[in-house]
Amino acid sequence: MHGFCTFVALTLDHNKTVYCINYLNHKNDYVNRVVDFKTLDQDIIKEKNWEKENAPIKSDDVSEKIDSFLLAINKNHKSYPLTKKYRKQIDTVFMFLHGEFFYWKEDIVPFRFDSFGEKNEKKAFVVAPIFTNQCYNSFKLSAKERASKSVIDELLPKLRAFKYFKSAEIKYIGLSCVYSCKDFTDDKAGNKIEFVGIVIPVNLLKKYVSGNITKEDFVNQIDIYSKDKDSIDLVKIKINIQ
Repeated sequence: MHGFCTFVALTLDHNKTVYCINYLNHKNDYVNRVVDFKTLDQDIIKEKNWEKENAPIKSDDVSEKIDSFLLAINKNHKSYPLTKKYRKQIDTVFMFLHGEFFYWKEDIVPFRFDSFGEKNEKKAFVVAPIFTNQCYNSFKLSAKERASKSVIDELLPKLRAFKYFKSAEIKYIGLSCVYSCKDFTDDKAGNKIEFVGIVIPVNLLKKYVSGNITKEDFVNQIDIYSKDKDSIDLVKIKINIQ
């Protein structure tokens, strides 16, 4: 059974208190509201001819979406209070992130605030997956190597954007991306979409962006989750800095 990715972002599993990506199977009623991997292969990677409702949002357009969110959304929405409270900081984060982001359009904005722990005392700011044009050679690189390169080349350089997000109550930051791979020895092979995400304690992130911890020590202490082209479930991995 193939999974469908909502591209909401990394989402907290409150039972396991870890982050996971939401998948819907092909019989799920919500299938028309998400972007599936086959559609991504054909439309985004090959033709870039996606439907408007499934298109990623550019960082320059996020501020307008936040305006709509704060004006139209029910104030009981779990992300509303913190979005309003940290509005200026969120704008600054996306200004420095520079990219395109996949998200579930019903969420209105490409990020969310999650809470977990026994009393929901731990809060996280989670950005929707970044879309990249990077295509790795699956003949030369293993799934773990591809995920590692994506973390090192795509995600780590963007973490400095969160230097401007200051909050005593937000304890974790979530950032992820989607990328593709292909067997370049096979002329008939198509691009396959893969996903990797990182979850970082804010205190550790501060050390990294301030240059007070090495890249090697940093990646050894963060949680990294990936889904490669051949897997169904999201798995936790460790990577090495080469």
